[in-house]
Amino acid sequence: TLQTLTASATAAMQLAIANGSAERAVTMKNLIGSVAAAQADMETAVSSNVVVTPLVQQYHPGHPKAHGYIQNAGTSATLLASYGILSALRSAAGIVKLTWTTKFATVNYTCLAIGVGARACMIDTSVTVLSASLKIRSVTMGTNTANDADFMVIALGDQ
Repeated sequence: TLQTLTASATAAMQLAIANGSAERAVTMKNLIGSVAAAQADMETAVSSNVVVTPLVQQYHPGHPKAHGYIQNAGTSATLLASYGILSALRSAAGIVKLTWTTKFATVNYTCLAIGVGARACMIDTSVTVLSASLKIRSVTMGTNTANDADFMVIALGDQ
């Protein structure tokens, strides 16, 4: 049970929280100053005593680096909603090239594409997957014929 809460306007912005006989001083510096997570803390993902800020959240290996909803109208592809995707370019029937805003550190990253409706999407392995881009191929389920389908995509990995 929280019994008292006092704040003083000292240089350290100290906030004292008292709970029964135990009192602990928490300073703003302790919360966000010297213990704020750096990119290296997020990439190694082993620290349990740092505070994660929005700026460094993206560096955690389990955090998506890019996602989007791509509308493929048959002559062009349009990013309807996205983060981390610089562009979507239709290069042929059923093929859309995605270029990442920030390239991945290697070609060993994970990408999942999900077709909308009765369509399947897959990574186009007929071309080399690059750290800066990849191609998504969409086909009609059952026939494997190329079609221009809308799809959703998410990508994870080190950038």
